[in-house]
Amino acid sequence: MEETPRKKYKDKEKKSPTKKKQVSSLWFGAQGIFIMSFIFRLINYQTATDIAKILPKQIFTMIVF
Repeated sequence: MEETPRKKYKDKEKKSPTKKKQVSSLWFGAQGIFIMSFIFRLINYQTATDIAKILPKQIFTMIVF
């Protein structure tokens, strides 16, 4: 009798964690970009565009993911 609930729990654990992690990281990455852009807009629009041009796309993707 003890074996069946344990197995169910293990199966549940296998399915969920990776998907949840990916979604949350994507969500937080998007939020971070939004907040950063908002702050830059408050400071100075020109500096924000300059920084966006200077930053390589690789670093940008690293920050996101």
